[in-house]
Amino acid sequence: MSRLDELLLLWEDRSITEQELMELKQLLASPAGRAQAAASLLLTGVLLEWARAQGAAGSVMAGPERAETASVSLPSPFSRAALPSKRRRIAYLTGLAAVLLVALGGILWYHSQLAEPDPGWGHIVQVQGEAFVVSKEQRLPAHAGQKLVRGQGVATQGADSEAVIHIADAIRINLGGGTTLVTATEADEANGRPTIILEQGELAIEVSQIIRRKKFAVQTPLGVVVAEADQTALHVSEALGVVVVLGEASFTHAATGKTLRLKGGEYVAVAGDEVYAARFFAGDAKVWSTFPPGFTDAVSVAFSPDGNLLAAATHVRGGPGVRLGPPDCAVPLELSGDRCVAISPDSQLLAAGEWGKVLLYETATGKLLRVLETRGQRRVSCLAFSPDGQALAVGKGTRELGGELEMWDVKTGGLAWTVHAHVSGVTSLAFTPDGKLLASGSWDKSVAIWDMETRTEKTRILMVPALVVRSLVFAPDGQTLAIATGPVDPRIRQPGDIRLWDVASQAIHTTLRGHQRAVTSLAYSTDGQTLVSGSADATVRFWDLSSGREYGMLRGHRAAIGFEGLAVALSPDGVWLATASFDRTVKLWKVAGGRKIRPPGRELFSASAGGCRPATSEAGNSYSVVSAELDREKTCYLSACCGTE
Repeated sequence: MSRLDELLLLWEDRSITEQELMELKQLLASPAGRAQAAASLLLTGVLLEWARAQGAAGSVMAGPERAETASVSLPSPFSRAALPSKRRRIAYLTGLAAVLLVALGGILWYHSQLAEPDPGWGHIVQVQGEAFVVSKEQRLPAHAGQKLVRGQGVATQGADSEAVIHIADAIRINLGGGTTLVTATEADEANGRPTIILEQGELAIEVSQIIRRKKFAVQTPLGVVVAEADQTALHVSEALGVVVVLGEASFTHAATGKTLRLKGGEYVAVAGDEVYAARFFAGDAKVWSTFPPGFTDAVSVAFSPDGNLLAAATHVRGGPGVRLGPPDCAVPLELSGDRCVAISPDSQLLAAGEWGKVLLYETATGKLLRVLETRGQRRVSCLAFSPDGQALAVGKGTRELGGELEMWDVKTGGLAWTVHAHVSGVTSLAFTPDGKLLASGSWDKSVAIWDMETRTEKTRILMVPALVVRSLVFAPDGQTLAIATGPVDPRIRQPGDIRLWDVASQAIHTTLRGHQRAVTSLAYSTDGQTLVSGSADATVRFWDLSSGREYGMLRGHRAAIGFEGLAVALSPDGVWLATASFDRTVKLWKVAGGRKIRPPGRELFSASAGGCRPATSEAGNSYSVVSAELDREKTCYLSACCGTE
């Protein structure tokens, strides 16, 4: 009970002192106090009257002794003695109910008046580098935990700056460097939906839930994009428009007023005054091969350096676990081996792992040339040819057993050297393009960098926070090592990430986040601008390495417990993407229009910037949406393995 309620009760009982009466007058001087008094008097009056009636009845029933100690009793209109008939009792009860409803309405109105003010349109949860809260009147430094009210925006300054904003915990906005956004006024918001204005720069937006059916909108110089569904992710640029990474959105072109419906994997393409929906890949892919039931926890896929062959491997119980053939081959060759494959730089040899040994095949015929018997009869988990093709690195071990690294002479088939590299099994290997360094990742949550000339460990990279290293790949220029991480058990719905380690400074300079589960495979584009990642969340994601932003996503494989891996490989010409998953399929995707995989740039959005005018597809969309069907009339590279359907 509040102090005002206590004073009102004393005043009602006529037992209030002069000092308490002055205090009551002060409380009633404010509008909020008067509102509370109005509600309290209605309810208190009824309750007091009821209490007095009960007190009077209790005095009569308890006898003279109880009556002497009971409260003063007054005649009550609600006592049975005062209600001679059933009709009058109903009338009194109806009146009482009406009074109680009025009192309840007053209480609710009072509490609505005392409700906290609007907390604002969002709050800042993370700041990196220089970031500011901006408005028409001022520009102040931004800090984590700061609330943003209507009329305030956020600006980041410098390429390395970044800010993250949450809106009602359902929308996450990530501002890149040199980005400025402001909020629209209520009059500017269309249909009452929350709207922000991107003045310059780029945003990564994740909408986990559309709150109260108010769809979130972003206004850019090119047009307005609206998130139309829960679980929608957008990459919005003031210069290039919007890429829908996941979910569904609508885009209204500012110049023409044309509205497009965009789904995951699509983006806006502009040719002159015309606007089109385009995509990087066709919605479906060609199933290149299907593994039989009965395989377990490994999957690998690789293109040959000349682009003419594709190899894939998994662990199949009681059967060949390796497939080899051209990308357009209908029936690839089946070979012995499992878990991992690698193709030599001259595309002449295929190395396939097996328990305790490595099988070397001739790619032209599929003939087994040599068997390398590894030491200790441990599981071969990963393979990598040196850039000159003279050495083959072999990683061994399991999560429980120590990880060994062996180096084999490809020409002679002899073991050149071996080292106990990790306390747990080796999971991945990668050479620098010049062959001077070799990186090994492990279940022990570390990466070792080896000097190939001295055959010694040069440095050790510890994953902090601790996550298992699942894949490694060096950039084409050899200056950056991409490291894929994830939890020990990929079935756990714990996000993995991608860490970019700089060879010169020997430090991780960028972390790419977005996958919901372990990241299991990585591939660089030949120009080094794009990194492709596969994950146990059954998605393939594309990362623009100039900005560290995700710009595309593919969903083409099943996600379920027991299907916790997805391997990716890019063809050397950048036109084909191969994906292999624990759903037992190896799939091929072709880039729209035969272009190389690259981050969305002006050439993809404007004909005047060097791109071709999009051609309308049968579905009414445009920009040469590629058919998933491959050209099967092309002569197979391997006549021995290529069948016909």
